[in-house]
Amino acid sequence: NSPYGLDYKPLKPPDVPFVVNAVRRVATSDRGFETASGAAPSKRTRSSVRPRWKAALRAGRRTVVAGMVLGLVVMCASADETVVSFDSEQAISAWTLKGDVAIDPSKGRGDGGATLRVGPGGQALGKLRETDDSGTMDVWVFDDLTKPAKPKDRRAGPRWGLLQTDGRVLVMGAIYAPYLDGAKTYAASDSDQKMWFDVQYSALQRKQGWHRWTFTFDAEKGLSIALDGRKARFDWNRSKIRGFCGVAFFGDQKGSGAQTLWVDDLRAQLSGPMVAKPAPPPPPPPVTPEKDPVVENPPNLVPAVQGKHPRLLFTAEDIPAMSERIKGGSKPFMDQLVRYLGASQKPNHTKFLTDATDAQRQGFWRLPTVALHYALTGDAKSRQQATEFLEFLIGLQHWETGAETDSGMGAANIMAGAALAYDWLYDSLDPAFREVCRKKLLLQARRMYYRGHLMKVKNTHYWQNDPQNNHRAHRDAGLALCVLAAATGAAEESWILAETQKELQFVHDWLPPDGTYHEGPGYMGFGMNHTLLAFDAADRCLGTRYLEHPFFANSPLFRIYTLRPGLKAAFPYADCGGGAGFYNNFMLRCLARHPNPDLLDATLRFFDADPNAAQYGWFSVVWHDPSLERGRMENLPKNTFFPDLGLAYMRDGWEASNVGVMFKCGPYGGYTLNKYRNERDYHYINVAHDDPDANMFLLDAGGRLLASNDGYSKKKRTGSHNTILVNGKGQKGEGSGWTQPLKKTDMTRLSYVTTWKDAGAVVVVEGEAGAAYASRLTRYRRSLIWVPGSYVLVLDDIRAPEPAEITWLLQGPQVETLNGDAGHFALRQKDVACEVRVAADRPFDSAIGTSLADNRGKAMKLPQLQLKATAPQWRVASLYDPWQQRELKLSLTADGGESAVVRVAGPQFADTWQWQAAPDNESPSGLTGRRDGGFSVQVGPADKAPRD
Repeated sequence: NSPYGLDYKPLKPPDVPFVVNAVRRVATSDRGFETASGAAPSKRTRSSVRPRWKAALRAGRRTVVAGMVLGLVVMCASADETVVSFDSEQAISAWTLKGDVAIDPSKGRGDGGATLRVGPGGQALGKLRETDDSGTMDVWVFDDLTKPAKPKDRRAGPRWGLLQTDGRVLVMGAIYAPYLDGAKTYAASDSDQKMWFDVQYSALQRKQGWHRWTFTFDAEKGLSIALDGRKARFDWNRSKIRGFCGVAFFGDQKGSGAQTLWVDDLRAQLSGPMVAKPAPPPPPPPVTPEKDPVVENPPNLVPAVQGKHPRLLFTAEDIPAMSERIKGGSKPFMDQLVRYLGASQKPNHTKFLTDATDAQRQGFWRLPTVALHYALTGDAKSRQQATEFLEFLIGLQHWETGAETDSGMGAANIMAGAALAYDWLYDSLDPAFREVCRKKLLLQARRMYYRGHLMKVKNTHYWQNDPQNNHRAHRDAGLALCVLAAATGAAEESWILAETQKELQFVHDWLPPDGTYHEGPGYMGFGMNHTLLAFDAADRCLGTRYLEHPFFANSPLFRIYTLRPGLKAAFPYADCGGGAGFYNNFMLRCLARHPNPDLLDATLRFFDADPNAAQYGWFSVVWHDPSLERGRMENLPKNTFFPDLGLAYMRDGWEASNVGVMFKCGPYGGYTLNKYRNERDYHYINVAHDDPDANMFLLDAGGRLLASNDGYSKKKRTGSHNTILVNGKGQKGEGSGWTQPLKKTDMTRLSYVTTWKDAGAVVVVEGEAGAAYASRLTRYRRSLIWVPGSYVLVLDDIRAPEPAEITWLLQGPQVETLNGDAGHFALRQKDVACEVRVAADRPFDSAIGTSLADNRGKAMKLPQLQLKATAPQWRVASLYDPWQQRELKLSLTADGGESAVVRVAGPQFADTWQWQAAPDNESPSGLTGRRDGGFSVQVGPADKAPRD
């Protein structure tokens, strides 16, 4: 090794034009060069010497330089080797530079000297030759292990490597993405300098300090990469780089935590043309194969529909009666359908291929509207319009493009509409086109099943993991309708028909019997029409009896109880902004299968109260049976409990002037879904729309939601709900945009309803949620006592293993302090108010802050009453006056360690509640309530609430 930083490489004849055999003199060469003699320069001064040597080395192919230094003879390699030490600006004078790039005299490798610095946003490209050939590039890179604050966010950090003549680069570096560990490891990026995330994980750990990187482009074998001699995990055949013509260095992305790149001692050995080329593996077999297996004893269409159309939702024999219905009892729904006809034309665009909402508009709303109008009326214009619409869709290669090609929600809704139109237009279609259409339906169904349900393509696959999410319902509707519409009984259809029935049976088996929907009232409207279409068509075509499931009897009942008094809005939970509308037409089909006169009256009054409650009349035209007896909504129970989600509803009537309360305490996803998960070793389930809201309640009075919830939250936090925080923290699983199931945890043990008792004059519901908190509680018992016409009383028993700061929360549109020292507050919205009184077994501080609640990422800025106390145990009683008594009084007196007496006094009554703590976290608390001259109620072990 010479003191000039050049390695000695012996050259063999005929490449050596002369022999050096003397000392104390400088040899000649076939090219001119500059020399320096004397003592060997130190690292500190080499920048003034090296450029002379480099100039000689770059002068030509057959250059040999020899000199005497301290009595030694050194020989340099041919000019096929380029050495750059970055000791002066001359080293990069011919390079293409952009942004923050400079020679840095303070960061040299070893005992000092200069180096190349590439700051954030900087770029340095050095061309070594005109062609993309083979060779080796060796470079030293300094890594100080800087990393961004969020290393899982996509970010291209500092990178270094090879340049191709077309501008493409192959670089190593710290690259950050959700699927990479850029804070700890390096990755290779094969890039056009625009897209940096075509990467290969290298399995090389990031190391602090200077390290040697070697890029070897073997003419026969291709590219390999090594760090300090250790080979990276890298498959050249996956790349698009064929050889190299230069070197490339890129700085980190600008922003917080940006890293500076330092480079030193670059050496490139340039060799001849590449022989090998990247040879990517042969393409895999198509995701959707040409043929499916043939199944023995497949399900068959029932004889009544074999070879006949329509058949999915009604038959030709049903049409005369349906045509009469739309002139009578179903006329309001037919009028709604007719009003939408003008919009139900063939689209003049294909944006629905990448826009799932527009796909739903075109496939699920518009095409069935015009096709059904023709089927029931024979209208020639509707026939032509529907046929052109269907021909347009059939002519498209795909029904969705992008990440979920032909397997997303967009494709599902186009499939549903196309299948229904084919079924309803069947007899009017040209036979040749009809067969093309049938084959297209089968193809799209098979694509949906292979790509989506069987997960044969790389994707996130968030919806396939459980049977209850609304995204699966959309896909199942498209799948089932296409398969059942196209089926002819041919052997080649047997597999997809059998798989479709298997899929529907799977979803059916895990429907919650009480009819609830864990994703919220809004998503119930968004998914249930799809669910009904799939199961209704299967029952008609395959002879299954899916709609006999109690879920379908109870789902319209549950939907009615989710409504606030007045029927125009919902008690919101999960991802629900509180609206009641969209399409709840499914309730009509459920009631046709499970008649309930009073519930039918409630459903039709719901549709009358909110014109948006049952949009797109074609659903209602098909499912409404005006011959069913209609009762009176007032006959329905005013109080009810739905155990699967731990949801209780109480009201004193159904009109907007009435008062209603919702109480919720249950696990993410509900009990049925968690049973499915627990039986599969805590298998992933999609609870993205659920909230950390155990032991929360809502209160509606006079048409106003006075104690309110968050909206469709983009950051789900316990502090957005009427519950508590412990040491400033909420319930487990909070804080993300989409809730995730807790790992290896039985979530049904964290929060649940312990008590449900409807005693007529009084209703008591109680929840336990201590184990749900990140800051551990030994108990968080909340009892809600509903005394209609008088008050709502909430009792909280909160316990921790050591003193903890408890923050008790209550939010609404307006929250006022009337007398903080006396625990006197008010909830208000415009002209409606509800006074609130609080009593506790220890002093507390009160303040009105701002809730964390948001709706689709926008802060709702709800005022929030925040009561705080620090103790190992805290009993709190809160009293609500939605009936405007205005003279209510509240007191709480502790009576020993496990009991207390709560007294509520009003203008016409004096009530006493003996409150006995539960003996454990499973049993109901003991409650005895008495009113002089009025009710007497006792709650105990016999009132334990069901949980499924």
